[in-house]
Amino acid sequence: MVAAINTSTEFEQILDKNPETVALFFHGDFSSVSQKTLETVKQVSTEVSNVPIYHVNVSQIKELHKKYNVKNVPTMVIFRDKQPVEWVQGEQNKDYYKNILSGETLFMPKAKDGQQNAKPNIIVYSTPTCTYCVKLKKHLDKHGFPYRDIDVSKDSKAADDLMKKTGQTGVPQSYINGQHIMGFDQKKIDKLLGISA
Repeated sequence: MVAAINTSTEFEQILDKNPETVALFFHGDFSSVSQKTLETVKQVSTEVSNVPIYHVNVSQIKELHKKYNVKNVPTMVIFRDKQPVEWVQGEQNKDYYKNILSGETLFMPKAKDGQQNAKPNIIVYSTPTCTYCVKLKKHLDKHGFPYRDIDVSKDSKAADDLMKKTGQTGVPQSYINGQHIMGFDQKKIDKLLGISA
């Protein structure tokens, strides 16, 4: 079950009661994609019982998306230890959400036929104070690519996993369909995403 959040205070109380992991899904009346994705998230909630999932309609509750730096809907924010650590932006499929909620940090979803999804899978590892992280995310937003943003300053497990996999601690680091990119290498990113100048 995905319960609706009606006030900011209500959500703060939920975080106090659930210190480990909580998911908050942001949607809006004005976005048919976010309404469709809410239905997917509701399906996921019946299969993932270990993580409480809540939703908030940004058309009605205006302060939460600003507080948690949500700029687009649909977006799911994952909280660990009462802190927002991941932002999953854009429409994703059920398996993608299930793996994220299970704690998977490097997940590459496949299309139903076993091939890579036509929509690129983008994971960005960042921190809030990193200028190039902001530039990378703005670049993806500008071109309409959904991505998963993991704040390694608040998610030590993701930071450790990234260090083990890449040997690097600097940010931004990203994966586009499994291809690792260190820093904001716009040429490489544009090539992998098919963005022409």
